[in-house]
This record gives sequence, C-alpha cells and structure tokens, in this order.
Amino acid sequence: MDRLPDVPWLEVLDAREAALHGRETAVGELPGAETALPWRAPMPTSTLVLTHLADSEIAAGLRDWLCHYYPASHRIRLIFGNGEEWLALADLESASGLSDTASLHVPPLLDDENIRTFAGLMQLTRRLRGPGGCPWDREQTHQSLKPHLLEETYEVLDALDSEDPSLLAEELGDLLFQITLHSQVAAENAAFTVEDVIGNIITKLMGRHPHVFGELELGSAQDVRNVWETFKQREKPKRQSVFEQIPKGLPALPQSSLMQKRASSIGFEWPSVREVLDKVEEEVAELRAEVDDDASTETQREELGDILFALVSVARHLRIDPEEALRLANRKFATRFQHVESAVKSEDKELRDLSPEELDNYWESSKRHESE
Repeated sequence: MDRLPDVPWLEVLDAREAALHGRETAVGELPGAETALPWRAPMPTSTLVLTHLADSEIAAGLRDWLCHYYPASHRIRLIFGNGEEWLALADLESASGLSDTASLHVPPLLDDENIRTFAGLMQLTRRLRGPGGCPWDREQTHQSLKPHLLEETYEVLDALDSEDPSLLAEELGDLLFQITLHSQVAAENAAFTVEDVIGNIITKLMGRHPHVFGELELGSAQDVRNVWETFKQREKPKRQSVFEQIPKGLPALPQSSLMQKRASSIGFEWPSVREVLDKVEEEVAELRAEVDDDASTETQREELGDILFALVSVARHLRIDPEEALRLANRKFATRFQHVESAVKSEDKELRDLSPEELDNYWESSKRHESE
C-alpha cells in the first residue's frame, strides 16, 4: 500500500464565538442570553487557528473551553503584529499582545494524547481492534461481550449508590467503552456503525419529545409519562402486544416492573396504592395457608412469586424503583451484619455458637450503632 500523503487538517474558528463556550453552563446557557448555545468541540488532532483574540476576557473563555479537550500544559502560539509568543494553554489569559488582530495557533495533539473526546475513544477502539492491536479485544464478538456489558452496567449502579462522582465517571467510561466496542464489531461486519447508533437514538428521542421539538404542549412530567407509550406505539404500529420487545434476559425484578408499566399505560391498573397493599396482604395470607398445609414447593413458589409481583406494583405506585430499593436494603443488611461480625469477633466468640436471642441482641446493637 502506498503511503498516504501527510496533509494535516486545519480548523479555523473565531475566538470571540469560541470563547463563549468557556462561560456556558452544563446545559449551554449564558448569563444574560435568551437562548442556549449549541454543543461545540474542537478537533484536537487537527491544527486549530483562532482569530480576533481581542482581550483577556476572550482569552479566559477560550482557555476554559480548550482545557476541556487539551492539557493545560499544551504549548500554544499567540501571533500578533510582527511578533509571536509561545506559552502554556493555562497562561493564555495573561498573554501579552492581545488585540483584535491577534490570532492563536494551537498545534494538534497526537492520537494517543486525544483522550477527552468521543473521537479519541473511537480511535482507541479502532486501534485495539485493528492490526497490531490487543489480541483479546480483536477476538471479541457481540456474544462474548454480553457478560461484560452486564457487569459494567451493574458497576455503574454500584457507583451511583456510592454517591462518589469520580467513581461514577470512571464506571460510566467503562460502560461507554462497551458501546464503542459493540459498534466497532458491527462496523467490521458491515452491520452498522457508531454513527447509526447515535443517529437512531437522536431520531427516536426527537420523535418522542414533540413537546420540545414540535408543537405539542405538555405541562408536567406526569403528562409526558402519560403520552410516552403512545409515542412508542405510533413508532411501532405492528406490535401485537405491549409486552413485545421487553428483553427476555432482563432480571425478573426489572422485567416485572417494565411489564406492569406497559400494562398500566393502556389502563390495566390498580386505582390506588392502598388497594395494591391489600393485594399484598391477600397474597401473603395465601402463602401462609399453603405453608400450613405443607403444600408442594412448586405451589409455594407460585404464591411467593405472586407476593413479589404485588410488591413491585406497590413500588410502581410509590414511584420507587424496586431494584434500587432491594439493592439499598441489601447494602443496609450487609453493613449491619458486618457490624455484628466485628462485635462478635471482638469478644472472641463465633457466630455459629450464639443463640437466636444473642444474635438478636447483636443485631439490635448494630441498628443503634447505625443511627448514631
């Protein structure tokens, strides 16, 4: 193969416009502005030239924007009049020679340095899957990646529970990498590309938010929920059942929640949470009766399933995610039990040697410790 010509890409922007992005909020709003700014990002692996670097305010905004994508220590060149000045990106605001005729030259980053853009992530994924890449990554398929996708999803949930922003950012990155891997595998098989993935979700979201992108007026989140299923039905008119396309591999608890939400969207619903709680009590009584009658395991399992299904309905009426509620209960139990283990060990005892009454005393102690 002939060597490709080394022709660098060039991006030219107006510093006055680009600097605004250094002052915007997370949703693109600017103080005093009536409309939000569109999302903008430079191409760090291309040469960037910015014109009209008039003053320190523009320089500060430009610095803040560029530091999202370039290292603060990245060397840049300010060109003014008959002179120039090389400096670190972090020092741009204090540069001399700022004027309406000044311009800024930002040399490109190497591919390995472009670590803060989606393009950089896709380039990394392509390299890992390409010639000379990682043997493990190159042998992966959609099927082999399934357990990793599920594992990363649950790690994101754990990070959410930890309320640690840095851990959440890390775990979301791991999940995003799984999406780019699946997209790259598909692209290599000429099935679809990451652009198709992005295009599909943007088109779908715009179609399901006519109150944002169209003329429909919806005043509350509840109004949106009420018409959401209608939007989905309109997109997929051939669906014979509201239960179609519920993932078969979804764990039972979220699957039950999703099934009930779908049924509720077409009017199959308990009028109030109190009636659902009555149903829970009814199901518990039925299980108690089967236990008292020494019914078969299959019968008892069915009655227990009815209880769990009814409890999911309670959670839905209370607008509580049952998966999250159970996960938090698991974490609370683990914390209390570990306190019990520690207390018993500190007294040179063994858990298995304690009576139920002694264990209950330790358990109550752990609850008191938790509330202190």
